[in-house]
Amino acid sequence: IVDDAHGVGVLGPQGRGAVELAGVEADLVIGNLAKAFGSFGAYVACSASVRELLVNTARAFIFTCALPPALSAAALAGVELVRAEPERRAALLSRADQLRRELGQAGFDTGASGTHIVPAIVGDPRQTMALCARALERGVYAQGIRYPAVPRGTERIRFTPMCSHTPAEITQVVDLFADLQRAAGAKSARAGAVCAPL
Repeated sequence: IVDDAHGVGVLGPQGRGAVELAGVEADLVIGNLAKAFGSFGAYVACSASVRELLVNTARAFIFTCALPPALSAAALAGVELVRAEPERRAALLSRADQLRRELGQAGFDTGASGTHIVPAIVGDPRQTMALCARALERGVYAQGIRYPAVPRGTERIRFTPMCSHTPAEITQVVDLFADLQRAAGAKSARAGAVCAPL
């Protein structure tokens, strides 16, 4: 079973996700239509027998409705774009590589990230959310992620670049977070506290 919420539409030579990238077969692939495809909804790609099992036993699914036709059409258009314009995937992954590299050069720990979801591990929930808020005040939305979404001590800023971002915009974001990091360190030093490194 592969939960490929972020990989489908982005990873692999044809954008089929983590399974294609790894060159493996899966019995079930769970994904969504809201990220790379820009629509709404989710799916389970599986055999007919597993589908029947899920339709009849998955409690949350039993009480849901089918997607409206407009959202289904939007998802199909997204799939067609992924197939027809592989340069979008290449640009996205290039921007993510640039972001990861420049964040590292600015002193941020990006962990083992190797995809288009790029973390800057902060390690403190208050500092994480404060960085998120200060960046938003300056027009940059990078989500603060904290426990229970991640283990305690690994709180992070989650960057999600887009293929439409320019290299200059990526550098501007890194520069902003480097400035916020320096300002937080200076403020903590003035207060006599120790600021955890970003």
